[in-house]
Amino acid sequence: MLHFFEQLFAATWNRLHRRRGARSEGAALDLGFRVVDGHVTRRQLTIAEAAALLGCSAWTVRQRYLPQGLPHLRASTAGKLIFFREQIIRWILERQGGKQ
Repeated sequence: MLHFFEQLFAATWNRLHRRRGARSEGAALDLGFRVVDGHVTRRQLTIAEAAALLGCSAWTVRQRYLPQGLPHLRASTAGKLIFFREQIIRWILERQGGKQ
């Protein structure tokens, strides 16, 4: 339900602030996404999906990789975590000393 209201607000905002005639690409309001180093991190992952990406269990992500600095957002005080695929991949590459 919250997603519906976010999309409704974004569509209304974009319609009100759109200039007539010219439309610039990427100028639309896009709720729920982060921009890091000029790249939009659109893919949100749960802890299970992040664990699958890392090739381990959710327990290992919580107990081993979070204390080591795995980038994440705490979505609630209950402990729900949100991860972004691009940030996890960048974190892995930095730890390996590789370049993007």
